[in-house]
Amino acid sequence: NGYLTRAEIFLSGEFLTIYTLIGGIFALYQGINEIGGKIEDHTIINYLSKKISRSSFFLWQSITNFYYLISSNALVWIGIYLSFVTFTTQENLPFGYFFWGFISTSILFSTICSLAQLLSISFNRNIAIFSGIATLVFSWFLNSLSNLSSYTAWLKPLSIYYYLNIDKLQSDFGLDLFRLIVLILLASAGYWVGERKLLQKNIY
Repeated sequence: NGYLTRAEIFLSGEFLTIYTLIGGIFALYQGINEIGGKIEDHTIINYLSKKISRSSFFLWQSITNFYYLISSNALVWIGIYLSFVTFTTQENLPFGYFFWGFISTSILFSTICSLAQLLSISFNRNIAIFSGIATLVFSWFLNSLSNLSSYTAWLKPLSIYYYLNIDKLQSDFGLDLFRLIVLILLASAGYWVGERKLLQKNIY
């Protein structure tokens, strides 16, 4: 397949566009279901009855979510890299592209998951899932729209996908540190506000 002859073309094209949307929805569902689901079906009470504080519960659920997301993301990128090594004849395969692609998508998915956890504490599960997916798809659409012409370029910073810095990956296989810091700050804010809301939430 000629489309697969260059890793850069494949990864920065339709694959990364579709993968980040699907991966973002998975991260959203993971964040909402693991905490919001336990609140809604009251299984969180079983954890708290074992003298586990709400802060500890939130911390360990967050760590579990991030672990699942990052490990599954790593498997995807390793699988893609091995596929290119095995099935293509490209010389000097840009390992840095795969590595930094994994790092940036892991940070993006973790940020979405952190914000999803906040949603799951603020609303019931169905509303959280619906509003989260609608916001995510709209953000993805804004990012795609912003790339169509110079007239829509101003929309880029309004989308969370802009901070994935695909253009930086394409140009020199590197990362835009400022954009990743924005994602990390968003994830940290989502975690902090989510924990505060869980401490105040009536779950009984």
